[in-house]
Amino acid sequence: MKLICIEEHTMDPAIGQAAAPTLEREAPYMAQQSSPNAAGRPYDPTRPNLVEMSEAIRLGTDLGAGRIRDMDKHGIDMQIVS
Repeated sequence: MKLICIEEHTMDPAIGQAAAPTLEREAPYMAQQSSPNAAGRPYDPTRPNLVEMSEAIRLGTDLGAGRIRDMDKHGIDMQIVS
């Protein structure tokens, strides 16, 4: 059976930069994800985990080898990226 993920996300750096002022105004709580304590819990592969914003951006902008490597690591055959 193939594993296809349909809730994967990507980020465009230019769009992110253009949207930053609105995000800061409309969702100021998002800045908390950039704090040093954002990922304060030890990593547990059986539970969802919050990652630092810099890591989220790195993961979200990678449409190449890193994403493929992570897909292989987790047994994902295909992603529908939105």
